[in-house]
Amino acid sequence: MLTTDGAEQARLRAPAQALLGPAAVATMRPQIARSVEASIDSVVGNEGPVDKVLADHTAAAALAAVLTTELSAKFLQMVRASRLVLNPLPQPALRLQTVAASTMVDRWTTSHVATLADVSEPQCPAERFATDPRLSSQEKAATMGLCIIGGFSPLTDLVTSGLMLARDPELRSKMLEAPTAFLEELVRWQSPVPFAARQALQDIDLPSGTVRGGQRCLVHLGAANHDPEQFENPSLFDPSREQGRPLGFGHGAHYCMGAALTRIALPTIWTAMLDRWHEFVLEGDSSWTSEPFPRRMRPAALRWAAR
Repeated sequence: MLTTDGAEQARLRAPAQALLGPAAVATMRPQIARSVEASIDSVVGNEGPVDKVLADHTAAAALAAVLTTELSAKFLQMVRASRLVLNPLPQPALRLQTVAASTMVDRWTTSHVATLADVSEPQCPAERFATDPRLSSQEKAATMGLCIIGGFSPLTDLVTSGLMLARDPELRSKMLEAPTAFLEELVRWQSPVPFAARQALQDIDLPSGTVRGGQRCLVHLGAANHDPEQFENPSLFDPSREQGRPLGFGHGAHYCMGAALTRIALPTIWTAMLDRWHEFVLEGDSSWTSEPFPRRMRPAALRWAAR
């Protein structure tokens, strides 16, 4: 799906709407909320120190709910391994681990699609997707794999960076009062997927030169999201921002397939945490990592006080 356009892109993407489209994900909101709450209970109970493990568990819980599977140790291991596959610029030392992680995701999705397809009457988005005759079993597994690889790491990182920002009482209030605006600004400000590979359909003149039709190039979404001509003081995190056209989820035919899931899962996760705890402090460095992809804050421990 990432490397196709036109009719083939539409053929692959249309059935995926049954799994990840806004209407499909909206029907899973209660299941996502229950899964997130259960994941928090399983990690920390009601109080105590919390670190990035909680972000991993809650993001995995949201994915598990949408994919209609249990948040098992095997599932958590698989989605954590998928982080390696997301990075298009892996370190040479990690190439074998990346291949192993990709194989792990492929095997899980292939098995899970077969399980979901073996139902007589589909009842949920994942089952309707798995029984859709428009795609082959291999294409369904690949689409589900894309959901995991492209969804887990950015979702986890956005959970973490959102909580880092919410240490500020004013921003914490904005997160709770207007979670959608907070989320949209966070996706712009952080740009967890900072660039995307594209092919120019025609010559495009830019201030730095001309991109010829047919040439492949990297579109830097992070730079676009910090364009001072679009966003006043772009480095400032401002949930009340109204101007500009952010590209955190991309644009056009390749618009992020997981945008609807992110828009429901993130506020659900933040609210579940902040309803349970308050007055948390950061223990460690909150700087950005040196990795160019994905763009994320360095993991740090959070210590919470129970209500």
